[in-house]
Amino acid sequence: MASGDGNVRIGTTEREEAVQALGEHLAQGRLDVTEYDQRCAQVVAAKTRADL
Repeated sequence: MASGDGNVRIGTTEREEAVQALGEHLAQGRLDVTEYDQRCAQVVAAKTRADL
């Protein structure tokens, strides 16, 4: 597996980590609630690293 290969499929763990990171950015004020919701929806739908 090549490092940085955006075509690699992801699993639940990677999605959970991405949502957690978004939550931290929301808590720090870097995202507003609307943007947080939109990005979380994208994370849930993501199938590959590139999608994240």
